[in-house]
This record gives sequence, C-alpha cells and structure tokens, in this order.
Amino acid sequence: MDEDILVLQGLERIFRQVRHYLAGEGRGHLHPTEPNGKGEMSLAMDRKAEEIAVQGLRELLGSFRLFAEERGVVTEGDGGQVSVVLDPCDGSANYARGIRATGFAVAVLDGQAFDLSQVRYALIGDVHTGDVYAAARGRGATRNGQPLAGSPTTELARAFVGLSLNGQALPRLAALEGLRAVKFVRSMGAATLDLGYVADGGYDACLFLWKNLTPENFAAASLIVQEAGGRLTDQRGQPFGLCQLTTAYTVVAAANPTLHAQLIELLRDTEPSEAPALAGAQAGG
Repeated sequence: MDEDILVLQGLERIFRQVRHYLAGEGRGHLHPTEPNGKGEMSLAMDRKAEEIAVQGLRELLGSFRLFAEERGVVTEGDGGQVSVVLDPCDGSANYARGIRATGFAVAVLDGQAFDLSQVRYALIGDVHTGDVYAAARGRGATRNGQPLAGSPTTELARAFVGLSLNGQALPRLAALEGLRAVKFVRSMGAATLDLGYVADGGYDACLFLWKNLTPENFAAASLIVQEAGGRLTDQRGQPFGLCQLTTAYTVVAAANPTLHAQLIELLRDTEPSEAPALAGAQAGG
C-alpha cells in the first residue's frame, strides 16, 4: 500500500476517534474554558477534541509543526519536514446548540511555513453523518472513497450557493446586486462543510463575504476543492500561499473556474477594508 493511502487512512482514523468523542462524552463538556490560541473563548469539548486529534497525529506523523485553534502554533518532536493545520470541531457553536452542522478538518503540508500551496494531504469529516472528503495532491478528491468532480453549473441564475456572513457584512451584501440572480442560497455555519459541498457538487459555489475565515477553516478544502476541479481563492481571485494563521481572510470557492470568475467579478467593486475582523467572526463558530 502506498504512502498516500496510508496517510489518508491515518487521518480518517483520527477523525473517527474525534467523532466518537463528540457523539458521546463531548456532550457533557460544553462549559467554557480559557481563551484559545486566537484569543477566543473555547469550550471544554474543543480542547478535548483537539487533544485526541493531536495524539493521533503524533502516532501517524511523529514530528511536525502544528497550528490548531486551542494550542496556536507549536512544534511536536523536532518539527520534522511537515506542518499540520487542524480544526477538529468547526462549528462548535452549532454543536453546542444541537444544530447538526459540525465539521472536522486537517491538512498536512510540505515544509514548516504554513504555505497553502504546499498542502499534500487533506481531509474533511462531517461529525454528524460520518462522511469523509479526502485528497492527496495530484490524485484527485473523494467522498467516502468515491471520486469527486464538482458541479458543472456555470450560470448564477442556476446556481446553488453557500453564503456565510455576519452583521458587519450586511452593507456589502446589499451592494452585491449581482447576487440577486442566484437561484438558491444556504448558510451552514460550518465553513469546512460548506467547502466540502462545493467539492462534491452539493453547492455550486460558496462565498464568505467578510474577513471571517482563519486558515484552519479552509486549508484542507483548498486542496480538496482543487483536486475536484474547482477553485478556492481570495476575493481577488488569487490562490492562497503563505498564510498568517491568526489573520482572517475572505474566501471564494466554486466548483468550476467559469462560475468562480463570475463571482470574483461581482466582488471586485465591493471589496472590504484590509483590517482583519477576528473577534466573533469565525464562520465555523
């Protein structure tokens, strides 16, 4: 069995361990604890889910540089030759409220620079359904082992679009007249799942209209969407490279380049300021 398959199987095992915890014991760990690595208040289950995932990564990879919401940036072992971006419970606010939209995401990158152009392995898991989206660079993307190709829809008038925003984004939304053409709009509150739906064609595209995503929300999806034939970029249409892991970004994803180009054109005249908007802005919550 080749290395790509072994690593992806190992990442799926970690997801299954986290999912088992969240489906059971985690329900009793909903009390808040101290602020996490980004300065946001986290729940006890966030920290435990991350502990489970990090232990699994130690067993799988040995040494690596890690960015995770609770720990921030840390070095495991001697750092090795890879880095990991981890979000074991994206949509923790949904989870705490009983809303069944919570995701798990992990990306393994070549090197230690947190450069999203260097994602080699990626996995997104749906905590409630158990579905798994996975990709190894150059080998395509899958959901539950079946190849993904994304949606062929190229017209906004026929598009099913995931739209994530907060109160700060409402003025920008009002300025986006072109979005009136979109056929359907949905909002999940779990960015990892929104982006997985772009990869499998459930969504034709997904927009995050304010700077509300830090990279643990989209590092894994950046490879999975690409390997499914789609595009995931910033609002100027530029792919993500070296990322600041405590900086929030605007993210645009589409299942094919034609629809992505239309969305970038719509956004061009409504670009928000460059000031980051971290506090309370995480789409995954």
